[in-house]
Amino acid sequence: MHYVRRYAHFMETPADRLKAARQKSGYETAKAAAEAMGATVSTYIQHESGLRGYPAKTAARYGKFFRVGPEWLLYGRGASDPVIAEPVLQALPLLGQVRAGAWLSLDDTVQDDPVMRTAAVDPRYPHAKQWLREVVGDSMDARGITSGDLVHLVDWAESGLDLSTGQIIEVTRYRDDGELREVTLKEVEVKGPGSFLLWPRSTNPRWKDPIVLNGGDDDGPEVKVTGLLLASIRRF
Repeated sequence: MHYVRRYAHFMETPADRLKAARQKSGYETAKAAAEAMGATVSTYIQHESGLRGYPAKTAARYGKFFRVGPEWLLYGRGASDPVIAEPVLQALPLLGQVRAGAWLSLDDTVQDDPVMRTAAVDPRYPHAKQWLREVVGDSMDARGITSGDLVHLVDWAESGLDLSTGQIIEVTRYRDDGELREVTLKEVEVKGPGSFLLWPRSTNPRWKDPIVLNGGDDDGPEVKVTGLLLASIRRF
């Protein structure tokens, strides 16, 4: 069964339409949407509440993220008036496991010849690689991500986003000149320009220490953000 999500036609202001676009894209709060797109939370909330208007350049950014036309956001008209496309099912590669806890070494055999699983691709990133991993461990169970779940990720570099507090990301650590790769899931906390803490979010007191990620820090193994969590999938 397929569903097409449509907007109501009674939305009279740019703020009304922006709120509707955010809700139809699956974001429960304005804060969550702002953080996901890398926008300033306070500014976005003012735009959505109607306290401040937003210019055409900002409408284009919001429209691209929410997959609606900027003219529809501003004036209620345009090519996207007023429909968001239904999800498209596609075979995505299951690239082995990711550890929610300690680092987990990648199996290059799985990376080169992955099992394919059907999932709804995220239309906000039409040209970015998307993949699945199976979660092992409990360091993200406080965010509802438990061992055995599948996580749906998009390539971080190709997403075009900036790191912002609250994002859940796949982090890769490279050892032995890149010969050994290890991955884990963490939640971002922005501490300042180029400075981030990557936290486990667990009910298990074993997992409490963050990874410190500082731009330009050359000491120790290379650590990179490689994926952004789009969804977690509970398997029954």
